[in-house]
Amino acid sequence: MSEKEFNQNGDITPDSADSESKKKSEKTEEITEPEIKEGRNMAVLSYIVPIIPYFYKDKDNKFVKFHARQGMNLFLVLIIYTVVYNILTATIKVGHILNRGGAIIRITPWWVTFPLSLVGCALAVMDIMGIVQALNGETQELPIIKDLKIFK
Repeated sequence: MSEKEFNQNGDITPDSADSESKKKSEKTEEITEPEIKEGRNMAVLSYIVPIIPYFYKDKDNKFVKFHARQGMNLFLVLIIYTVVYNILTATIKVGHILNRGGAIIRITPWWVTFPLSLVGCALAVMDIMGIVQALNGETQELPIIKDLKIFK
């Protein structure tokens, strides 16, 4: 009974996970094909320069609105990442390297820059995923960004 539940008539109904996926697919069905075709370029642009779609002439295009929200959420996460990256790489310095002039140079260790670089690569991949989804006419939410939803 974990995968299927019985209703009052004894018929098998899908579990809540299946019904949630149906709700998501119903949500994407609200966007019509002409909206997708008309707003595809602006949806792609929302991942490159996220503020521009907010000045789009057709404010009622649901496809553009969806990708504009995704692009702005990703952009805000990127700003936060950049601030954290700059603070950590500026403050965490170890090691002394003497050059020929005798000056001491302090460097940021690899164990700080490597994880931060991986996060940056993940954000770049999500940006590319958003562009590909916009080009394909899809409205699937990006992995980490879907939980944040700063712009709704």
